[in-house]
Amino acid sequence: SFLPSPILVIINSILIAINVIVIATPMMLLGIIKFLLPFHFVTVMIEKCNYHLYKTWVFVNRCIIRLTNNINWHITGDAIPNTKKSCIVISNHISWLDILFIGCVYKGNIPTTKFFMKHSLIYIPFAGLACYALGMPFLRRFPKEKLLKNPKLRNKDIQTTKAACKRLIDFPTTLINFVEEDKVFVGKTFGKIDTKIEGENGFGYDPIFVSDDLGKSFGLCTLDEKNTVSHRGRALKALLDFIKSN
Repeated sequence: SFLPSPILVIINSILIAINVIVIATPMMLLGIIKFLLPFHFVTVMIEKCNYHLYKTWVFVNRCIIRLTNNINWHITGDAIPNTKKSCIVISNHISWLDILFIGCVYKGNIPTTKFFMKHSLIYIPFAGLACYALGMPFLRRFPKEKLLKNPKLRNKDIQTTKAACKRLIDFPTTLINFVEEDKVFVGKTFGKIDTKIEGENGFGYDPIFVSDDLGKSFGLCTLDEKNTVSHRGRALKALLDFIKSN
């Protein structure tokens, strides 16, 4: 675009905000009706209406971004599928713009996207309640201290996730889970490289690597012995300990 970046940010922010308000307002009203009339046929009708409203919101956002920005998308990896069946997508998360960009990249090739969301986001004006009306799953992610005091809460988010997945059967949707934090599990092993080859087990440098922990080369160790002290085994143990504690 010929406009400077600060002006583009302002224009895009205003246009997208207007789009949110215009589309979210009827969604919220429909959500109130669904809450007051919790009958199956009412829920189905409202879900269909909200589905088309949400598709409109995604389409308008795509038009705004295309008209106001000269973006060249560089997409690598497997080709984007073209399907009408429900999908589950795992994605890294950098900023709220990811939600808009996903709509631009998939371009209607897969069913309309819904997102796992933090429960605190439900309080965002217009957007939060609209997402609730759409049936997006809100997860509370209780802190460890609260779970220890009330163990029943441990399955709360699991139940919410199961309910969201069951809805994929009746309403074709792309359910997206943003992985917001990368976890790195490091494993280290110590020893020395010997000039003498000992043993035939393992691979690579194992016959010449003498472990400080075991007092012999990895080439002389059984697989179980090696896994207790190898860098891979220790990194995997750290991962498993993390999973068990969370």
